[in-house]
Amino acid sequence: MPYDLEGAAAFTALSKQLETTGLSRFELRRVGSIANAVAIQIEEGYGNSEAVMHLIKALYAVACTYEKARASKIAAVIKKMESLVSTMKA
Repeated sequence: MPYDLEGAAAFTALSKQLETTGLSRFELRRVGSIANAVAIQIEEGYGNSEAVMHLIKALYAVACTYEKARASKIAAVIKKMESLVSTMKA
């Protein structure tokens, strides 16, 4: 299985931007765990691109559970993640 460590590193760097959204430590864990699952899929060479898209949708769904200002900041980071993922697909 081909590993995409560079792609995973780029995605992880975007994930770190979630820390600037005003989420509590617990909230960051909730969103971060989903983002980590995406990073693992990327690292493993997109073993399941459908899973990646479902995980991105899950990130948006969790973002919608927060108040509007924070949800907008989170969605902006997720949009960057989604854009990165779309350019990396095999």
